Amino acid sequence: MYDTLKLVDGDIVFDDLGRLVFAEGKEAIAQGIFKRLSTRKEDLFYELEYGIPDYRRMKQMDKYIAEVQAIIEDALSDDPNIDTAQVVNLVPNSRDSYNIQLAVFLTDNTVMNLEFTL
Repeated sequence: MYDTLKLVDGDIVFDDLGRLVFAEGKEAIAQGIFKRLSTRKEDLFYELEYGIPDYRRMKQMDKYIAEVQAIIEDALSDDPNIDTAQVVNLVPNSRDSYNIQLAVFLTDNTVMNLEFTL
């Protein structure tokens, strides 16, 4: 597991004394998963394979559920803390995004259940 700067709504968090706050353990893993899934491939010039393709370009998104599910599960397989990830539920919503429920099986033999809207 790893530590990373804690983010809330995309902003770095500071404590009452103005010091940086770090996300640790499973909170850091969950934050990393969200970051990976909300970053489009080739957006980071220093790591072009990080993230996922822009699935929102697909017309009639509800017909591509299996393809988007495979994209998400494949992207999460790159995380060294994750053994496997399974998309439990994937529902397109009206704003060209998805509500996603994940079961993430970590390398420490624990499971994280997460929900995101991306």
